[in-house]
Amino acid sequence: MSKLTLDTLNEAISAILTQSQEKKRKFVETVELQISLKDYDTQRDKRFSGTVVLQNVPRQRMKICVFGDQVHCDQAKSLGIDFIDLEGLKKFNRNKTLVKKLANKYGAFLASQTLLPQIPRFLGPGLNKAGKFPTQLTHNDNMEEKVREIKASVKFQLKKVLCMGVAVGNVEMTHEQLRANIVLAINYLVSLLKKNWHNVRGLTIKSTMGMYQVRFEMNASKEHDILRFTGFTEKAVEELKQHFDEHFKVPTTTDEVAHTGWHWGSYDFDNNTFKLKIDENIAIDIDAKNVSQVTVPTKTDLAVEFKPSKSYNAGDELMEIRFCIPNKPDSDDNELALEDLKQTFLLKAGLDELKSETLALLTDVPLIVPRGKFEIEFTRKHIKLHGKSYDYTMFFTNISRMFLVPKPNSPHVNFVIGLHQPMRQGQTRYPFVVMQFDAEENIELEMNMPQEDLEAMKLEKTMTGKTFNVVTKLFGTLVSKPIVVPGEFKSEKGESGFSCTYKATSGYMFPLNRSLLFIVKPVIFIRFDEIISIEFSRTGVSTQNRFFAFSIATKMGQEYEFTNVDRAEFEPLSKYLASRDVKIKRQEEAEVSATYRMSQLEEDDDEEEEDEDFEDEEESDDDGSDDEDEEDEDDEEEK
Repeated sequence: MSKLTLDTLNEAISAILTQSQEKKRKFVETVELQISLKDYDTQRDKRFSGTVVLQNVPRQRMKICVFGDQVHCDQAKSLGIDFIDLEGLKKFNRNKTLVKKLANKYGAFLASQTLLPQIPRFLGPGLNKAGKFPTQLTHNDNMEEKVREIKASVKFQLKKVLCMGVAVGNVEMTHEQLRANIVLAINYLVSLLKKNWHNVRGLTIKSTMGMYQVRFEMNASKEHDILRFTGFTEKAVEELKQHFDEHFKVPTTTDEVAHTGWHWGSYDFDNNTFKLKIDENIAIDIDAKNVSQVTVPTKTDLAVEFKPSKSYNAGDELMEIRFCIPNKPDSDDNELALEDLKQTFLLKAGLDELKSETLALLTDVPLIVPRGKFEIEFTRKHIKLHGKSYDYTMFFTNISRMFLVPKPNSPHVNFVIGLHQPMRQGQTRYPFVVMQFDAEENIELEMNMPQEDLEAMKLEKTMTGKTFNVVTKLFGTLVSKPIVVPGEFKSEKGESGFSCTYKATSGYMFPLNRSLLFIVKPVIFIRFDEIISIEFSRTGVSTQNRFFAFSIATKMGQEYEFTNVDRAEFEPLSKYLASRDVKIKRQEEAEVSATYRMSQLEEDDDEEEEDEDFEDEEESDDDGSDDEDEEDEDDEEEK
């Protein structure tokens, strides 16, 4: 507890217990510890999982079920614990629906030692997927103590997100009991972390209902903006109601939050706010202005993606939510309902297609990142990519840079678009969009623009020419940004780039006038002024090294290593980088013959006595130098 003072902890516990006494609930509120982490890479760093037994049971009403033999079933019956015998397990017959209901009914399971190996055969993998696989129970165990131990256990498990929550008590516990449980849970969690307290961003202690949240909805002059404030006690909420009623004449309402656990309900829009209600209580409300994209990935699903937070330390945040409209007898009605909800979201978010006049339309454009064929729709403010399953929107203001590079040893040209805010598809981010065009393909594109606008933008009513030329000209005009093309660098084969490998992915490196560009997956862009140094390795003259590698160290602390580069490209690449004032390091390789001679000398020295070593050392040095001279002459003759 070096980073958390007991005074702060005592203050938080007192606030929770005091609040629970102000308004009695019809149930016992659970006290939960919520943890947010930092500086932890869930893909690179090792994920952790651990269970700790608290001093006091946080959930007294947690239901336990015993899968037992006759002895354990009798014990469970005498203790008033639910149980299922062997015949009862056979009735499940791997029925997924029955197993799911069983997993939802109980918080944990115990199983007799003889029945434990047979559970997957009767129940399938359902309990394991729910994280409730039974704990072994032997005849030497005290069942009552075992049940108490399970009820007092909490599990910390890091998956894909840097936040987690565990139950550490309830409001009927004393202050000392709560504090003991919380301190034990925090200390155990910190011991699991790679950097201990340095990985902890924040700790939150809250009860089930928590404190009140006050939601302000602005009027039309403020475009119905939504402001939220949290942390109000019931007494403070009553004071706020009186204040707004007396001074602003604004009516206030109290909404209950849905807590039935259902995940279905009815929806409607209140101005720009989407509300999903379950049993007439609000379960989800979404401000449409936070929506960046709405797509229909399947015939029954609607995917809503959100804009990333602008706060510096945003931490984990919700980026996508999916709603499902169940199938109706008429599939056309189902698709119409989804399309209607999508268009309403787009309208409220200001992204509706009705407001955007289409200037030009390209069909079947092949994209490498994200992969697939897309229909590209140009408007005055943004570009829409319509794919088979996903749609993307790129605003012109979000485009940071553009590149047009010919693919080496290929009849294709790649057009690369860099974005300030990456496009998202679920958890996949696309900071770059890569299009690929046939270098010999021609196109005739009709522009839907008035003649005066065409003249102002120096465009034609019908644009003809090579496809990549027409597309890049249109992008450059609408985005008002230059398109970077290869400069003076030429590879050994006279190309603007060369093939290499980054990690396990093959791609192409393009040394540009002011930067390096690697495509295709992932797209890597490095400016020369961001590079500390470039180190070349395996560049020796030995015929065994057909390829060399080079690593780039940047000022941001990142390092990139590119391998499998043809040795013929070393000279043109190193000369070009040197002409751009890039610091170059070369890793000299030791010759195998020299290593072999040194090992032989060491073995000879070990066999002689100490006095003779000094005499032989001079002789061996002379011999070695002569050998080296002879071998150097041989090397020169070979060269």
